[in-house]
Amino acid sequence: MGVLNFCIDRLRFLLAQASILALLGAGLLSSPASALTGNEYQQLDSTSRAFHVMGMVEAMKYADDLSGTESLKWMFECAGRWTGAQFESALTTYIEKNPYKSSYRTPSLLVSAVGNRCANAPMWAR
Repeated sequence: MGVLNFCIDRLRFLLAQASILALLGAGLLSSPASALTGNEYQQLDSTSRAFHVMGMVEAMKYADDLSGTESLKWMFECAGRWTGAQFESALTTYIEKNPYKSSYRTPSLLVSAVGNRCANAPMWAR
């Protein structure tokens, strides 16, 4: 069963990569999901923001699952059923309310944005 789960996870990963490459090839994704600052995020159009946010959420979930540390378990327990628009709204609102943090990278901003809306968030995530 473990080998089967590994194969399924690997297939999902490869399909996700293929989807991203297809979007890049089609010119629909204007920037990669990594290393954007809050300032750069604010310059994106709404479609690019949506892709960026959902890419971060998926990457965080996948990394947390693989690491086994469950350091973001609280985030997915609280926001696991959020839509992409809800994550995007949380991040955009957080950046607008905390302009002094707009030079921070968007993954850390997203954790703080969700942390501010989740009662079960650890103090370091608020």
